[in-house]
Amino acid sequence: MSETEPANVSNGRKYAFVVVLALLLAVAFEGAARAVFRLVPTWEKTRLLLRGEVDFGPTGAAQYSVGQAYLLYIPSPNYHNESGLSHNAHGYRGKALPQARTPRVARILFLGGSTTYGWDVNDSEQTYPAHIEHLLNAHLPDGFDSVEALNAGIPWGTTAEMLTHYHFKFHFYNPDLVVLNPGGNDAQGLIAPYYHPDSSNWRQPLIPAQPAAPRARRLLQSRLVALFLVPILYDPYPDSKFVNFDGRPPLAPWYDRSTPNPDHVVPNVPRDEIAFSHNLNALIDEIQKDGHKMLLVPFRLHPQTPYSEGMKAAVRLEEEILIEVGRSRGIPVAPFPADVISPQNWTDTCCHLNGAGNLEKAKHVLPYVRAALGVPLGGTALPADGVGRVHRDR
Repeated sequence: MSETEPANVSNGRKYAFVVVLALLLAVAFEGAARAVFRLVPTWEKTRLLLRGEVDFGPTGAAQYSVGQAYLLYIPSPNYHNESGLSHNAHGYRGKALPQARTPRVARILFLGGSTTYGWDVNDSEQTYPAHIEHLLNAHLPDGFDSVEALNAGIPWGTTAEMLTHYHFKFHFYNPDLVVLNPGGNDAQGLIAPYYHPDSSNWRQPLIPAQPAAPRARRLLQSRLVALFLVPILYDPYPDSKFVNFDGRPPLAPWYDRSTPNPDHVVPNVPRDEIAFSHNLNALIDEIQKDGHKMLLVPFRLHPQTPYSEGMKAAVRLEEEILIEVGRSRGIPVAPFPADVISPQNWTDTCCHLNGAGNLEKAKHVLPYVRAALGVPLGGTALPADGVGRVHRDR
């Protein structure tokens, strides 16, 4: 035996020890990464998307929203997630209603954004349109055998989507009543830099999520690798992105009053050039032409919201416009003060409610819905005030 053999054996053992230790650490880190992905299901869904193991397909069944040529976008048909949130085959919350009407069944169409859709509420029956349906069915209006609510609220929805969805789709559903509850998304677009009435300063085409390249797919089989690559290759949220928060000007600027607006304040533009006002009036024109009744419900921020003063001012302006439109066009407005909602029933400091909060909202709005239908509880019409609002004793 040579004198170098003991040294070689010793070195070999060291190398073996290092290899075994590295393998054990890799296994441990991979296990830890798997635990992270279990705690953050959206990251795992994104990893599966990037690997091509989830087929988002043309219906976007693994993401919240999918593009439409003229509707702009809709909630993805048949979407469901791990928490129990789901969409029906038409892409909306609750049961899918046929276009054809059933005799003696009152149909109420609810148009709005995420506060109508029921963001943060997994059970579709806990949204405020569903609660109103249940409450009305418990005390049916005269002349009807039942009431059905069509929840057409969509995440990130603005008056633009409310207008396109009614014009191209819900016109054909022939509702008895249309409840318009515009959200705060119009306000965000108004104070975003380079304001344009077509919202091109703030919205962008909905781009379907796509799998990664073949080599990256193989790497993403490891959760440890994915832990580093997912945030780099893709926003760790399996949904299409169509909101521009980067302050970029529109692709084709055309609005003469557009400014950089770095402070995100309400721009000095005529009210009839504010998208919220223009779209809302155009929508009302269509609904009135169809002969349907309407009810306007204002958007409400959390009373302690951390939003900027510009955003708060934009929301106040929208409510002023909503009330003015109701007054001038003879449409009832259901006032919706923040104190209607119990403090524990807000799910965030934005505007969203849990199931109990949606029930509080529904109970508050219910008398105005009944009055707008023409058959309020008690059998007599509720009085209207000077701004076209109906009211009741509280």
